[in-house]
Amino acid sequence: MAAVQLARRAGAEVFATAGKPRKRAYLRSLGIEHVMDSRSLDFADEVLTATGGEGVDLVLNSLTGEAIPRGLSLLRDGGRFLEIGKAEIWDQERAATVNPAARYVAVDLSERLQNEPAMCRTWFAALLGDVEDGSLTPLPYEEFDLEDAAAAFRSMARARHIGKVVLSVADAAVGSTVAASSLVAEATYLITGGLGGLGLQVAVWMVEHGARHLVLMGRRGAARPEAREAVDDLRGRGVDVKVIEGDVSSAADVERLGRSIDRTGLPLRGVVHAAGVLDDGLLLQQTWDRFANVFAPKVFGSWNLHRLTRHHDLDFFVLFSSVSAVIATAGQGNHAAANAFLDALAHYRRSLGLPGLSINWGVWRDIGATVEHDVEARIQGSGMRSFSVEDGMRVFETLLSNRRRGAPDHAPQVGVMPVDWSIFTRTFRRSSFYEELAPDTAAQPQAVVTEGAPCELRLRIEEAPPRDRRKLVQQHVLACVRRILDIDDADEIDPREPLTELGLDSLMAVELRGLLSAGLGLERNLPSTLVFDYPSVADLTEFLAADVLRLTESAERPSATAGDASALDAIEQLSDEEVEAFFNERIGRKP
Repeated sequence: MAAVQLARRAGAEVFATAGKPRKRAYLRSLGIEHVMDSRSLDFADEVLTATGGEGVDLVLNSLTGEAIPRGLSLLRDGGRFLEIGKAEIWDQERAATVNPAARYVAVDLSERLQNEPAMCRTWFAALLGDVEDGSLTPLPYEEFDLEDAAAAFRSMARARHIGKVVLSVADAAVGSTVAASSLVAEATYLITGGLGGLGLQVAVWMVEHGARHLVLMGRRGAARPEAREAVDDLRGRGVDVKVIEGDVSSAADVERLGRSIDRTGLPLRGVVHAAGVLDDGLLLQQTWDRFANVFAPKVFGSWNLHRLTRHHDLDFFVLFSSVSAVIATAGQGNHAAANAFLDALAHYRRSLGLPGLSINWGVWRDIGATVEHDVEARIQGSGMRSFSVEDGMRVFETLLSNRRRGAPDHAPQVGVMPVDWSIFTRTFRRSSFYEELAPDTAAQPQAVVTEGAPCELRLRIEEAPPRDRRKLVQQHVLACVRRILDIDDADEIDPREPLTELGLDSLMAVELRGLLSAGLGLERNLPSTLVFDYPSVADLTEFLAADVLRLTESAERPSATAGDASALDAIEQLSDEEVEAFFNERIGRKP
């Protein structure tokens, strides 16, 4: 589009191509008369027709394959072919085999920037001057916040944008960022439940990220051998670790904790509240004592910490909640209620302008209460999955790193749980709570549920009229592609467009292959190179229809037996009147 402006300013006539109808419409809105489809080689014939067979003086190209020789063939004598793509570079000798009267030039701007920075600076300054005086206008752009970089790259990979894609960094983000990789050495960090398995993992993580002064609070102190060993290891690294034996649900113990922190002379900069107990039981088995037992560290403990720290300048105040607060986990009514309080407290603190984050953790593997109460075994069959300590701490780091007020990933409450949605949505099928998270199973191709059971989609294809079978296969392919690439139904997909240009990568290709196989109920997986051998929706449709399902366009007629043949011969001998009389008799109509 920059070239369009320069060409029109020079008085040149412009012929432009674009791959999508929306982009071609945009080019026409700029006043370009000759707009063609870059997905087809027909543009070359259209250019020759429009120029009376003369061709053009300059081709600016980023296409590959047969589009290159077709573009070269359009050039008049002395014309130039400027290649700005990176995927398929020719040289002058090869270009001369197509059009010896044309000059081929591959433009490598990165090389010019490196080898001729002074000249590039001059060009850029001149362009800025042209923009300032209005002779050139800036290109359109789509802006994404830096923290939405993944969405920006997805949009660019699918070629949905017009103009440029820009990542913006607001000034406010810089001042309020907490970099997990740089916890302050001359500050104190508090972990309640800090002598338990999970609390000690957080302590190790903090030390690895720069913390040198930790306060670990627990009801039993470092009584457990594992806790003593972990504390000694941290101290061996030169870390100042204070162990406070106390109950966070006791206001008196928390006040004593606060005085201990004040005596360090170092500011308190972060709090992680990881204390908690489990006392599961079905509702009929629950008593107030069992509720109070679970409420104590969660409800009273978190409120005591809130009161203790509300006048401190904290970087973070993190509450370790549970998915039980948002998912109906059997036997955990008391646990769900207690953790819901943590979630509400995080929202409340944020409303006061204070840091607050409640993490609804799923099931940690091989650590803490989940091992003691065999929680992992209890979730089997629900679709919920456990996660390792390493994965959990990576998520924890993500939630603390590069945070910004108001950004989506810095919400007051975040759920963390690996999920097999195909099982989970069946388990919780009556709830609409997850409909924006779980895939729309009703609109997606379904896998075979029982080994050997007929596949509904396969049967529909086989029973459809022959002329409709390929259409059903293509609908299946499109549904799978939309699901893997997260493309809305409203967005058009060109069946001829390579899926890699829509953003498909190698991992997605594996997922797509599995989804296509499952939806068609195939006993064997499709070839591992499927998407690379058949790169578009049209190619995949043709392969599945012709080579896999063996579909035919015309109705298949069974071979006739000897008896059938004689009957057919007899019918062939009937007159039109005899045929009509025969059918009238069969349907009970009088002649």
